Amino acid sequence: MKSTLFTVAAMSAGSFASVAMADFHVPNGINYGWVRGVTPGSTYAQWESFVSIGGPNNPDVGQSVVGTLAAGAQPFNVTAAGALTVVAGSGNLYSGFAPTAVTMTVPGFNWPAGTTTLLLQVRTVGTEINGATLNIGGVVPTTVTELSRISMGAQGAQVETLYRFDLPSDVSTYTVLFSSVTSHFSVDRVAIDTFTVPTPGAAVVLGLAAFGAARRRRA
Repeated sequence: MKSTLFTVAAMSAGSFASVAMADFHVPNGINYGWVRGVTPGSTYAQWESFVSIGGPNNPDVGQSVVGTLAAGAQPFNVTAAGALTVVAGSGNLYSGFAPTAVTMTVPGFNWPAGTTTLLLQVRTVGTEINGATLNIGGVVPTTVTELSRISMGAQGAQVETLYRFDLPSDVSTYTVLFSSVTSHFSVDRVAIDTFTVPTPGAAVVLGLAAFGAARRRRA
């Protein structure tokens, strides 16, 4: 597991020192109402290293989809834009000279009725996420939980934060948007979990559709 912290003497793109950190939350059926990688209607993706600011950045830690995604759903991806934003030697997305705008795509099931819970967990180093810019299709987080913080004095902090969103389920691709407060911002680690639950009526429709598809395959 990669864990990074800027040194006091060096705020450059590749200058980091290791430090022990708490793990991100893993949905296990107790802390949240689903089990990562097991419960139908759930998805997961996690990144600790990025290869390009423009992507594609495939989840390098792992990913899972339990169910059939919507036709045309975009794959998991993270991109960044901003003056002189780069991929640091550590694999972080980093900008030392201007704010950075981050975009993430998350595939959905596009179920006609229901709700999707999306957990976004981010570790940043230096300056922090501008909370006023964080949204998914105009929806802001339902809850924000700071998981850990290590102060770096005038250089900011290393912060792990969990954002929970409650979203409609009839979406093919969720787009997560946020920007940094200012420059000297580094995205070190990202995890996304989603869990979609149809309403009872929609569940019956989906079940009948699946049954019909199975009968056609047997025929």
